[in-house]
Amino acid sequence: MRILLSITIYAAVLAASAAGGVVSIGAGAFPGTATLITFEGASGQITNQYAGQGVTVTGGMLYATGNYSPYFGSPTDAENFAPSSCPCPFVTLSFSTPIVQIGFDAAMNAGATLTVSDSNGSLGYPGPTDATEEFFVGFQDSAGFTSVTFGYPAVGAFTGGFAIDNLEFDGTTTSSSGVPEPATVYMAGIALALLIVARLRKAPVRSAR
Repeated sequence: MRILLSITIYAAVLAASAAGGVVSIGAGAFPGTATLITFEGASGQITNQYAGQGVTVTGGMLYATGNYSPYFGSPTDAENFAPSSCPCPFVTLSFSTPIVQIGFDAAMNAGATLTVSDSNGSLGYPGPTDATEEFFVGFQDSAGFTSVTFGYPAVGAFTGGFAIDNLEFDGTTTSSSGVPEPATVYMAGIALALLIVARLRKAPVRSAR
């Protein structure tokens, strides 16, 4: 029974470890099946234009412009500081089905740190020292999430303005870090525990001498 208890506790600990925390990922972590939105052909305020692809803007404001096209290398990007009523420092995206990964190219004030958060945690992404340089923001939460908020406060020299392009997201449960999903770990632990119990029951009982 002591062996069985140890195995059960170990499985629970592994499940908790696999479930916890959000991690930063690179562009190469996204599978080929990830949804990609380039904002090409978009105009005006972005709200539900991409609802058919599973994402809508439900907080803050994003506008399709071409102001950052030289940095992203594409004619259209999405930014939060047009028109003059912005900047709206934080933007929330909502997804029709749970996802585990989101990523995008970003540009913003030099020296600022973009924060990305969901209901399970948040990460900071320091931008380059040159505001004309774009950088990649990749966020993963294997527990899954249906909304994510990103941005940075307008404080001092920081305007709170940013632009994004090449938004991609994915809802599969494959982790780029190789950490198994909590349910998988838990079931493996239970199966191992049951195997131990079965072997203990079949083991011959030794008579006392």
